[in-house]
Amino acid sequence: MSYMNEVAVFTDSLVKTRVTSDDFMRGISRIAERYGITDWEFYKYTYIAIGMGLKHAGIPENSIDTLPILEQMTGPRYGMKKYIIDGYRSVNIKK
Repeated sequence: MSYMNEVAVFTDSLVKTRVTSDDFMRGISRIAERYGITDWEFYKYTYIAIGMGLKHAGIPENSIDTLPILEQMTGPRYGMKKYIIDGYRSVNIKK
Protein backbone atom coordinates (compact mmCIF):
# COMPACT_ATOMS: atom_id res chain seq x y z
CA MET A 1 0.00 0.00 0.00
CA SER A 2 1.29 3.48 -0.78
CA TYR A 3 1.53 6.39 1.65
CA MET A 4 -1.43 8.17 0.06
CA ASN A 5 -3.58 5.06 0.06
CA GLU A 6 -2.80 4.38 3.69
CA VAL A 7 -3.61 7.96 4.73
CA ALA A 8 -6.87 7.83 2.72
CA VAL A 9 -7.93 4.52 4.33
CA PHE A 10 -6.96 5.83 7.78
CA THR A 11 -9.02 8.99 7.20
CA ASP A 12 -11.99 7.01 5.90
CA SER A 13 -11.94 4.72 8.94
CA LEU A 14 -11.70 7.48 11.54
CA VAL A 15 -13.63 10.43 10.19
CA LYS A 16 -16.98 9.33 11.60
CA THR A 17 -15.61 8.39 15.02
CA ARG A 18 -15.03 10.61 18.01
CA VAL A 19 -11.28 10.66 17.55
CA THR A 20 -9.66 13.98 18.42
CA SER A 21 -7.69 16.11 16.01
CA ASP A 22 -4.56 15.30 18.05
CA ASP A 23 -5.19 11.55 17.73
CA PHE A 24 -5.79 11.90 14.00
CA MET A 25 -2.54 13.81 13.57
CA ARG A 26 -0.63 11.25 15.64
CA GLY A 27 -2.00 8.49 13.43
CA ILE A 28 -0.88 10.27 10.29
CA SER A 29 2.52 10.85 11.89
CA ARG A 30 2.89 7.10 12.45
CA ILE A 31 1.96 6.37 8.83
CA ALA A 32 4.36 9.01 7.54
CA GLU A 33 7.16 7.65 9.73
CA ARG A 34 6.77 4.19 8.17
CA TYR A 35 7.31 5.79 4.75
CA GLY A 36 10.24 7.94 5.86
CA ILE A 37 8.25 11.18 5.55
CA THR A 38 9.31 13.55 8.30
CA ASP A 39 7.48 16.72 7.26
CA TRP A 40 4.05 15.33 6.50
CA GLU A 41 2.40 18.52 7.81
CA PHE A 42 3.83 20.38 4.81
CA TYR A 43 3.58 17.53 2.29
CA LYS A 44 0.70 18.28 -0.07
CA TYR A 45 0.08 14.61 -0.79
CA THR A 46 -0.92 14.07 2.84
CA TYR A 47 -3.77 16.51 2.37
CA ILE A 48 -4.77 15.17 -1.03
CA ALA A 49 -5.00 11.70 0.54
CA ILE A 50 -7.08 13.06 3.43
CA GLY A 51 -9.51 14.53 0.88
CA MET A 52 -9.71 11.19 -0.90
CA GLY A 53 -10.48 9.47 2.40
CA LEU A 54 -13.20 12.00 3.19
CA LYS A 55 -14.86 11.33 -0.16
CA HIS A 56 -14.72 7.56 0.38
CA ALA A 57 -16.25 8.06 3.84
CA GLY A 58 -19.21 9.83 2.24
CA ILE A 59 -18.58 13.18 3.93
CA PRO A 60 -20.30 15.97 1.98
CA GLU A 61 -17.84 18.48 0.56
CA ASN A 62 -19.61 21.36 2.29
CA SER A 63 -19.01 19.67 5.68
CA ILE A 64 -15.23 19.52 5.41
CA ASP A 65 -14.79 22.89 7.15
CA THR A 66 -16.71 21.67 10.20
CA LEU A 67 -14.94 18.36 10.80
CA PRO A 68 -13.36 18.42 14.26
CA ILE A 69 -10.48 16.15 13.22
CA LEU A 70 -9.29 18.75 10.72
CA GLU A 71 -9.42 21.78 13.02
CA GLN A 72 -5.68 21.95 13.66
CA MET A 73 -4.74 20.94 10.14
CA THR A 74 -6.64 23.49 8.09
CA GLY A 75 -6.78 26.57 10.31
CA PRO A 76 -3.79 28.70 9.38
CA ARG A 77 -2.83 26.54 6.42
CA TYR A 78 -5.36 27.63 3.81
CA GLY A 79 -3.24 26.18 1.02
CA MET A 80 -3.47 22.77 2.65
CA LYS A 81 -7.26 22.96 2.64
CA LYS A 82 -7.08 23.45 -1.13
CA TYR A 83 -5.22 20.14 -1.38
CA ILE A 84 -7.90 18.42 0.71
CA ILE A 85 -10.56 19.70 -1.70
CA ASP A 86 -8.44 18.67 -4.71
CA GLY A 87 -8.11 15.15 -3.31
CA TYR A 88 -11.81 15.02 -2.51
CA ARG A 89 -12.76 16.05 -6.03
CA SER A 90 -10.31 13.60 -7.61
CA VAL A 91 -12.30 10.60 -6.39
CA ASN A 92 -15.00 9.34 -8.70
CA ILE A 93 -17.33 7.03 -6.81
CA LYS A 94 -19.72 5.09 -8.99
CA LYS A 95 -23.11 4.34 -7.57
